[in-house]
Amino acid sequence: PILVEKTYSGQVQAVRNRGFFTHQETESADLVFRHFAYVNESQLQFKEIYYGYRGAVVNWKKLQSNLLFPIKLSTYFDWVTDETMVDTAVNLGIKPMGDALV
Repeated sequence: PILVEKTYSGQVQAVRNRGFFTHQETESADLVFRHFAYVNESQLQFKEIYYGYRGAVVNWKKLQSNLLFPIKLSTYFDWVTDETMVDTAVNLGIKPMGDALV
């Protein structure tokens, strides 16, 4: 996905063309992005269908039974190739917003 905006002339353009802030800049302003993409089973069903990620739901269910956090996301999903970590909302002090963490 690409974040876009509509200009005054009605054209659609990518926001990335306006420059960017570094992670350190946003973190110092307490602007931290948390991507809740592995919270609900339906999200993993979507990943299986849209991206073709085989075993997404099965491995997500295995992750749900894990009791030791934090843990690398790649432990359960072979398409994750970076150092992304999984932790509980409680451990991170995150308060649910609506149904986001249900």
